[in-house]
Amino acid sequence: MSEAIQGAEHALTPSGYIAEHLQNLNSVGGKQASVVDFSVLNYDTVFWSVLCGAIAVIFLFAAARRVNPGVPGRFQAFVEMIVEMVDDQAKGIIHGDRSWIAPLALMVFCWITMTRST
Repeated sequence: MSEAIQGAEHALTPSGYIAEHLQNLNSVGGKQASVVDFSVLNYDTVFWSVLCGAIAVIFLFAAARRVNPGVPGRFQAFVEMIVEMVDDQAKGIIHGDRSWIAPLALMVFCWITMTRST
């Protein structure tokens, strides 16, 4: 057989790639029994999630420190646009007191955006 045909036979499918990835850096130390196994802790996933959450917190903290009344800069306008979008979504879903839901939704939105970009 030629090398191209042998390489095509052993090419990983998306499911195979995920299964191969899930056997490295986990709390079991080997292959998981199934793709969805809540008893297994994947250390690389936890690391990247915490790192992206920290970056999102730093981003929001920097935005809060740079706020000035009057004419906003580009960074402040960008953050205000995101805050208004998330607040409008919270208004549509939650009726009543949203004083803690909107900031939580903003943090989750920034965290998910960061994790999807890595």
